[in-house]
Amino acid sequence: MMRLGTRPSKLAMIQAEMVSERIASITNEKVKIVPVTTEGDLSGKQELNLKSAFTKRLEDAIANGVVDAAVHSLKDFPLQPMDGLALVSFPISYDPSDYLVTESGTGLFDLKQGAEIGTGSARRKSLIEFYRPDIYVRPMRGNVDTRIKKYREIGLDGVVLSGAGLTRLELKVKYQRLNPEFFIPAAGQGIIAVEAKEGSRIAMLMNKINDNEAETRARAERAFLKTLGGDCNVPAGIYTRIYNGKIFLKGFIASGKSVKFSILFSKPASAWDAGTELAGVLLS
Repeated sequence: MMRLGTRPSKLAMIQAEMVSERIASITNEKVKIVPVTTEGDLSGKQELNLKSAFTKRLEDAIANGVVDAAVHSLKDFPLQPMDGLALVSFPISYDPSDYLVTESGTGLFDLKQGAEIGTGSARRKSLIEFYRPDIYVRPMRGNVDTRIKKYREIGLDGVVLSGAGLTRLELKVKYQRLNPEFFIPAAGQGIIAVEAKEGSRIAMLMNKINDNEAETRARAERAFLKTLGGDCNVPAGIYTRIYNGKIFLKGFIASGKSVKFSILFSKPASAWDAGTELAGVLLS
């Protein structure tokens, strides 16, 4: 029986179930989902390294044989896996867009002047202030349910969240999708990845459920992030779309009130190089 590790949050458990269903659809392997509480689940500290906080204990569980593989939201995964481990599959990819949740479903450009929006993301904060400099951005962290509850309790006008998370949780809230070609997502947003020991039987099994388009996106977007030398605290983002045999990439990076955008087209086989090139243009 395969032991599949995941964070204990409702969203993480749903994502693990989705991966389990993919495995069951193509193999006879039985799967047991094992919740692993991470540092990020235990702490509300703003200064945490959010990527390692949500992955380190899962990686330890693989290395120590507690689980055979772990399911991650790629957006939260560090640039470098633990020695001996690797991301061995990208089985699921959804629309990477951010959503603006409000009581009325108002769009970003329709919010009243001086509105207050919650987010803990430097990327989202930079984009909101770029498009709507009159809006006040208030710091907010926690899982999806927590942030929705907080913005209502505090009396904010809205909160920006990942659309993939809202969709997977099937939450009944009003929102507006923020077009990812102008409100550019985080690298890896909407992609589910599986980590296991390199060269293991589990790694080879997971390759069978890999989605090629999700992997192409992942390679381009992680190369972009690596070249920037960044993590989830860097005010930068990338949107990748594949159509007509080519990859369209649009990225941005912010510094203070200055925001720089760039666009690139490439072949899917050159996804890593394309992400690297796009980041290089933004840094130049």
